[in-house]
Amino acid sequence: MRTFMVMSLAAVAVLLGAATIPQVQHKVAYLNASRILQDAPGAADARTAVQQEEQALQQKVKLLEDSITKMVQQYDARRQTMTADARRREEERLSAVETEMQATAQRLNLESNQRKQEIMQPVLNRVDDVIEAIRKEHGYAIIFDVTSRAIASADTTLDLTQQVLTRLRGSSGTGGGR
Repeated sequence: MRTFMVMSLAAVAVLLGAATIPQVQHKVAYLNASRILQDAPGAADARTAVQQEEQALQQKVKLLEDSITKMVQQYDARRQTMTADARRREEERLSAVETEMQATAQRLNLESNQRKQEIMQPVLNRVDDVIEAIRKEHGYAIIFDVTSRAIASADTTLDLTQQVLTRLRGSSGTGGGR
């Protein structure tokens, strides 16, 4: 229905004389956000910090998993000598411990994701600031990101990736982000 309305309005505009409708030219450009985030000053240090945080999280989760595995092995070793009631209580306890371990692992993952965002946010903010400054300076109405695959084809002279990287490097004072 919406497409029909748009087509109808377009047809009316043509019938009324498109020459009477002012033509507005909007400048557009594109960039490669993945490349910018890969090469932006400070990005390599942020990625290293994120990797270190991920390794620490993996170690914590492994300790939790190893702990529950050891408990289960100990239970299995003495299971045959336990009464049915004792087995039931121990299985309930192990189930509760496992549930608690899963909740702890989820909490750690959530905290890790928040920490990753905190680590990367200064880099993302700086990239956003530079892109917005270039957009305003050159009068671009829209800047697309080719990483999103929303662009099927484009004139390579409209690619702002290198301009953004040059400006980021020139104003960062970090010597290349490493």
